[in-house]
Amino acid sequence: MNIFMQSLLLTVITLTVSIYVLQKRRRKVATKALPPGSSGWPLVGETHQFLFTKTEPFIQERVKKYSSEIFHTNILGGPTVVLHGPAANKFVSTNETKLVKVWYLKTQRRFFSIPDQTPAPKPEPRQEPASAAPVKILGILKPEGIARFMRNKIESTMHQHFMTHWEGKTEVKAYPLVKAFTFTLVWQFFLGIDEPKLASEFENLYFGIYSVPVNFPGSAYRRALKASAAIRKEIQFLIKEKIDALSKGQSVDGLLAHVVGAEQGGKYVPRFELSNIIMGMMNSSYMPIAVTLAFMIKHIGQRPDIYHKILSGNLRL
Repeated sequence: MNIFMQSLLLTVITLTVSIYVLQKRRRKVATKALPPGSSGWPLVGETHQFLFTKTEPFIQERVKKYSSEIFHTNILGGPTVVLHGPAANKFVSTNETKLVKVWYLKTQRRFFSIPDQTPAPKPEPRQEPASAAPVKILGILKPEGIARFMRNKIESTMHQHFMTHWEGKTEVKAYPLVKAFTFTLVWQFFLGIDEPKLASEFENLYFGIYSVPVNFPGSAYRRALKASAAIRKEIQFLIKEKIDALSKGQSVDGLLAHVVGAEQGGKYVPRFELSNIIMGMMNSSYMPIAVTLAFMIKHIGQRPDIYHKILSGNLRL
């Protein structure tokens, strides 16, 4: 090993040890009120263990190690407290507006341009964030609003999808098909477009959220950054199209069209912010629902009794 490589290695080791010691000192002060746990390695924390181990074993190993269903760790670029078990789930779900504050991962803040969540003065009474105004006023995301807006769209899309991809087939691959079906509905509902595109970009965005936030060529994080930029650009283009169509008195469809139309009532939202809102809702409505449908089909296939009850219409929940 030449002198340059020896010097470089020594520098890297010295820097790593220095960071570790500095973090260790900070933890002595910062973790006094935290539940038991470990922040793992410098910079990466326990992200590598979280990503390369199934979620349940990752959690169970630490629950057993610390003899607690609440523990702290460091994953995906940020310190994290994990609450496990039915009691913890109930606590989080029933106290979101009281004791629990919604917090976003570093990757989510970067991809969707969410401001850093530093403490801020309380808003004036009845004052709402601009980003929430158009959607909340329209009420279109309520169940009755969705049913009214989509009308027979879901049924006709589903019928066409099954006739094209399922009917008469001796074998089908359920997961790719439910992804295509869900993605079509997402584009119809949010953007009013029947021919979806950017499927690979949305997948890269989804998986990039749960990746190590390191921006280097070939990384999931880098792919997600490029995907979010491409999706945002497309949505902003569609915003301009719908604004032009509305100004000409033309009929437009999709949630985006309704939100854009709210500007006529004075509820203006900047296009950049609006594109981030729509992109976030599309992201959360695509892969999670597709995965849920795929598992539902899998488990129904393993239960012939449930399958026949569904066919006969006698299933009672």
